[in-house]
Formats: sequence, structure tokens, C-alpha cells
Amino acid sequence: LIQRKEPTVHKAPRIMVDGACIDNIDFVKLIEDSGANVVVDSLCIGTRDYLPHADVGGDPLDALARRYLDKINCPRTYREKAEGTYEKDLASRFGDIGSLSKQFKVDGVILYVYKYCDPFGFEVPARKAYLDSLNIPVLYLEDEYSAGTIGRLRTRIQAFLEVIE
Repeated sequence: LIQRKEPTVHKAPRIMVDGACIDNIDFVKLIEDSGANVVVDSLCIGTRDYLPHADVGGDPLDALARRYLDKINCPRTYREKAEGTYEKDLASRFGDIGSLSKQFKVDGVILYVYKYCDPFGFEVPARKAYLDSLNIPVLYLEDEYSAGTIGRLRTRIQAFLEVIE
């Protein structure tokens, strides 16, 4: 009898996209065409908006305002520094990213920031430090929001995926 060998199944890397806004679905398509699966995002107009719940009880308008201004973890809103160490401060600001990465078993994070988005640009070193503390590989991409950068982005994404595979 000839034994059948099981075909080798290529397991695509599971990627989280983190950043401010991505209104062009071609960016996600670019990642997936490069051989990865985008399993979750942490974008300002994506999953991040749905994570915190508004408090029930009291004035509904106040509860919604507190939710949008205080609970959504976004660079546009200032957060008090957590008491204690630098690591605790990072965890208080970026804990939702860590939770999502564990929940969705991500293999790497692509941090995509538009050039001149200063609030997000200022947080890039801290975000990278937090993800490094979780041993999650990070690719930081800064884009000028033009179609002319697709080739450069593709090359960097493909190289990143080769490293984490």
C-alpha cells in the first residue's frame, strides 16, 4: 500500500492592524494578498469604537459623552498617567491592544499611521514599546495617503510577513 502523505498546510500569519483611520480597504487587501490574514483591528473608526460600553443608569446623554470622551482609548484624548511604573502606564493606555492580540491570537501587528497625524505619531514609540513587552512583532508604516506608496508598502509588508512566519 502506498501511504498518503498529508498535504502541507500553509498557516497564514494572523495580523492586527493598529492605527488611526483606514478608509481605503485596499490596504487590508494588500496585506491579505501578501499572504496574511487580518483577523482584528484597533482603528479609531473600527473595533476600538465598539470596545467600551456606556454606563447604564443615570443620564443617558452624560453616559454616552463619558463613553466617547473618556473610555475610547485614542490619542486624541489625554489620559492621566497611571500610578507606578512606565510599564503600568503603557498597560493602562494600550491594554485593549494587548487583550485583542491575545483574544485573536495575532502573530504580528501592523501599525499604520498617516504622515502628519501628530496625535498618533507621538504615541508610536510607546505603542511599539508596549507591543515589544508582549513579544508581539510590530511593523510601523507611515504613509502619505497616496496611491504612489503602494509598492513601498507591499515590499515592507512582505518582508515583515517573512520574518514572522
